[in-house]
Amino acid sequence: MNNPFDPFGVGAMSADLWRAMLQDPGESLPEQAELNRALTEIALRAMSAAGGSTEPLPAVASPEPNDRRFAAEAWSTNPYFDALKQAYLLASKAVLEAVESAEGIDEATRRRIRFFTKQLLDAMSPTNVPWLNPKWWPRRCGPAARTSRPGCATR
Repeated sequence: MNNPFDPFGVGAMSADLWRAMLQDPGESLPEQAELNRALTEIALRAMSAAGGSTEPLPAVASPEPNDRRFAAEAWSTNPYFDALKQAYLLASKAVLEAVESAEGIDEATRRRIRFFTKQLLDAMSPTNVPWLNPKWWPRRCGPAARTSRPGCATR
């Protein structure tokens, strides 16, 4: 029976994934600990940069070479945008790895879950949120902006 509110069966597939992951919840603890460590490192790097440190540090997470979403220079040079980018990339990677490592899911279901998960993660990218995207600000608030906007004025 088809669910008119879920014609692609995403809810049922998600439930299958959660059931598989909950069979042995402790199995994902090492991955969760590593994600926590990496996110903490990103936060500490951003705080260090905000404090005036100019020491270049290697990226904790980098986009794929063909990922043009983070092509704007500010995604790498601005410590706040860099931290946001790296946190998003790490979290996305962790979610996709959880989908891959869940046991008890048939390959066809895993493939569909992977597809829909990737679509959701791509939609949640900070590049899709205007106030989180450095390419948005100059066009709205910078010298090239055509109109004065509240909150964009230099004070």
